[in-house]
Amino acid sequence: RLLRLLPPFLVLSRSDQATLRAIVAHREMHPPHPEDLVAVRTHLLPPFVALAEYDSSDENLDAEMRVYCAYSLPGVILLMGKESWTTMDDEEQLLRKCFLSLSTGMTALATPADDVSSPSLEPAPVPLPVKRCLASSFHTICCILGQDILTAPGDGPLRPGLLHVFEHYFLRDPDDTVRLNVMRTLPSLLSLLDPASRSKFLPTLHSIVVGDAVLGAPVRRSATNPHLLNWRQRDAVSQIL
Repeated sequence: RLLRLLPPFLVLSRSDQATLRAIVAHREMHPPHPEDLVAVRTHLLPPFVALAEYDSSDENLDAEMRVYCAYSLPGVILLMGKESWTTMDDEEQLLRKCFLSLSTGMTALATPADDVSSPSLEPAPVPLPVKRCLASSFHTICCILGQDILTAPGDGPLRPGLLHVFEHYFLRDPDDTVRLNVMRTLPSLLSLLDPASRSKFLPTLHSIVVGDAVLGAPVRRSATNPHLLNWRQRDAVSQIL
């Protein structure tokens, strides 16, 4: 009876999160055969990860290949399991490297001793379609990886944690669609955090929501141009609140 009284967007949000949890639980109860995972890791995973840094000197083709990679990344992480994300050997953290390359433009998993100013470690521009795609599936990746990996602090600016990536590369992204995509799935993401972590994150969300990019936009922008009023973001914010 309660579900019938809830607004449709809340019902869909609850359903989406419940479906994600059920899929992850099924993967844990029925994992792929170890030999199959070894075959995938050996023969299929390296060329898949290479798509994240595909360089053909054609910007459109490069962006298209990276979108294919970003779109499939949650399914690949689900198949390989969260263990593939936390492998101790940096050379084998292919999925983490793939995610950071697609979301931040970082093309190498640097060690804490590496020089941050090194030209080889400078982030590359991320094509906008790739960023928008990952913004929509970020909560799915976090649900698959679990709370421990989600809240891990990371190892410096070149090896950031997931929450750092979410805040600085998605919520604070200058593109309206990227911010809108992550805001739509924000309840699912926050449900993965414990109350203390959630409370720490809310002030950051508040500063972004009331800032010039979202609710504060009409203060400094002309109301004669409806496109600049960010009404879709404002609507999404009102729903998630």
